[in-house]
Amino acid sequence: MKLNRIITHRTNGEDIRWVQLNLKDYNFYNGNIDGFYNSDLLQSVKKFQKYFGLKDDGVIEIKTWNAIKNFKKPDKNDIPYDISYLSQSGLKIYNKLNIL
Repeated sequence: MKLNRIITHRTNGEDIRWVQLNLKDYNFYNGNIDGFYNSDLLQSVKKFQKYFGLKDDGVIEIKTWNAIKNFKKPDKNDIPYDISYLSQSGLKIYNKLNIL
């Protein structure tokens, strides 16, 4: 789906239904899938934006839209993206592929 407008709180449409479905799949949203940008979705969008270092204002513009569109939910068999622990030799930080 393509972003055709800036999406804000208290609007409705199929693009909002798409956002709801994706954020629900990514475990950021647990409300109804009804195509209405309600307060629950607003809080979920802000949480998603904050997670990705975007401006967490709840406005769905191109950066937020692309982050939702391109987000890849990790496979349950994958290691988490970031793991860190303090060992005898110092702080160990792992990302998905290797030790940093």
